Amino acid sequence: MYKLIVSELAHKDLDNIVSYIAVQLANPTEPVIFLMKLINAIVI
Repeated sequence: MYKLIVSELAHKDLDNIVSYIAVQLANPTEPVIFLMKLINAIVI
């Protein structure tokens, strides 16, 4: 099993993406869906 290490820069990028979707696109539920899809893509 592999261990995924997310760099500080990548973490900030993901935070910015989630914030953009929630605030700028006024869609507060979509970031959760986005993150779940991202996690599923990494795990599979």
